[in-house]
Amino acid sequence: MKSLRQPRILFFHDRPCWLLAAILFSLEEYGYHCTVIGTDCYRGIGACDESVTGSSILADSVRAKNLYDQFSSLYRSITVNDPSYERLCFERWFYLLAYIDRQEEPAIYLDSDYLLSSTFSSDLLSDFPRVFYDTPYLNTIGVDNGLDLYLDHLLEMYRDGSILNQLALKYSISGRPHFSDMHALAQGQEDGYCYPLTAQLLTKGLCPNIAIAGQYVMYQDVRDVKVEDGGARFYCRLQSGELREFYSLHFQGLSKCLAPIYLMPQILNKKVWEDHTIMDLFQSHLAGRPGYKETEVGQRLSERVLQYLAS
Repeated sequence: MKSLRQPRILFFHDRPCWLLAAILFSLEEYGYHCTVIGTDCYRGIGACDESVTGSSILADSVRAKNLYDQFSSLYRSITVNDPSYERLCFERWFYLLAYIDRQEEPAIYLDSDYLLSSTFSSDLLSDFPRVFYDTPYLNTIGVDNGLDLYLDHLLEMYRDGSILNQLALKYSISGRPHFSDMHALAQGQEDGYCYPLTAQLLTKGLCPNIAIAGQYVMYQDVRDVKVEDGGARFYCRLQSGELREFYSLHFQGLSKCLAPIYLMPQILNKKVWEDHTIMDLFQSHLAGRPGYKETEVGQRLSERVLQYLAS
């Protein structure tokens, strides 16, 4: 096991999740300490030495609680997704603010479907502020008060109902009004409150997104991925043909089902909730996705995963 390196890794998740448990075991192998905000069920799993509910951490910060209360009084759901899920996505930013208010050490917040390699280190973030916020579609880094600026801007948007309605139409999905925390970030970028540094991150070998579009399509210029050292190192082949080492992989949507291919084999056999292994939970997850084989994309994904499981 490698020695502890900074920064601390933050995740947000409100329930047991096989993939986050596997990620925590991987990070333990690499010497990290992690905090999971949203539930207390991850403490002691892999690298997680702190697992707290959102409400408990919010109670520790008068500033974050005040902003959260303001948001709660203004919030209305305009979404094509499950309303409770969408609201929770907004709430996580207030929980993160409360955590940061009490924390002195550097931290990086990642979505709970990121795999980090053994070669990731805080040196990669040396050009960035104390806290690095990453989101599924927008790699957003601001100055030290970047989260404050985002939340202030979010409240402004919700205070003006006409602006909110316009934004919900702007970001509509299949003709249905929709506004999420990701769209608030996107609007924040347009309005100068958030600072997307996706290109800079990619040059540092960070955060290529893996998504299902066709069969298996990488984000931006990345066309394929290979792993070495039993899943400890990632290499991405660019459209140019160059093979470059990357330090993280981000699995979005259905592509989460591909993540075990890139996990160290011993991680899949780790025992977790009720003494099930990561592989047990993953196979239950795969079997429990009703209709996910019905589309051509889902069928190809299923074939690839099942082939891996049989190997």
